[in-house]
Amino acid sequence: MRCVATIRCTIPRCLPECLKALQEQRTYVETTIRQARCDLDYVTERHGSPYRLVATKNEASYRTRSDRRRQDLERVAALGR
Repeated sequence: MRCVATIRCTIPRCLPECLKALQEQRTYVETTIRQARCDLDYVTERHGSPYRLVATKNEASYRTRSDRRRQDLERVAALGR
């Protein structure tokens, strides 16, 4: 099972530079990331104005699938004993 999220954005020109945005827009992007369950960690850099939302890809869904695969293999091996 592959975790793929399709995100529909209503912010005009939603490119990486849109992450340096007002609070309302940053909150919108954070909420969208959370609801889509994207493999992204994000933090708001509070330097300058407007603040900047920095997102970094993580491996959460990979780790989940990897752990599940390991458990499945252990169970199959236990059946063969």
